[in-house]
Amino acid sequence: MLPSSLSAVAEQLNQMPVHYALSRFGPAPIHVLGKAGSSLARLDVYVREDDLWEFVRELPLQAAVPALWTVWLQRRAPLPLEWAWGFLEAQRQCFPRGGVYRPSRTLEPSQHCEAGDPAVMDARQLGMLGYLLCLARAGEQSMTPDAAA
Repeated sequence: MLPSSLSAVAEQLNQMPVHYALSRFGPAPIHVLGKAGSSLARLDVYVREDDLWEFVRELPLQAAVPALWTVWLQRRAPLPLEWAWGFLEAQRQCFPRGGVYRPSRTLEPSQHCEAGDPAVMDARQLGMLGYLLCLARAGEQSMTPDAAA
């Protein structure tokens, strides 16, 4: 059953700058690595069979997320280090290096932003929400027909 689910998305994966293979000993059955020199070069994630279609949908969006500093410059959020922590933590939660992929729809910022200071917690949550907003905007742009066409 697993090879057929992988073969169902193989065409989409082949169009992305990644290597993928079945993994017997990893925490999930499919191991995906980004190709060197690509925007996904740091990608090293395992994917569960149930999340495979969502992974294929979200991976190009992850590659389209702008760099952290450009997003922060647009937002000008208070506590920039804590905001950046939240933004990067959201990426780490969804695409953990050497870990198991987690769909962004399952990410709950309030569970990952614990801090003694409420302002720090708010800044971290805003950073995580900023990352999720970037994913959503990348998805909208990929679905919007090109005006020049």
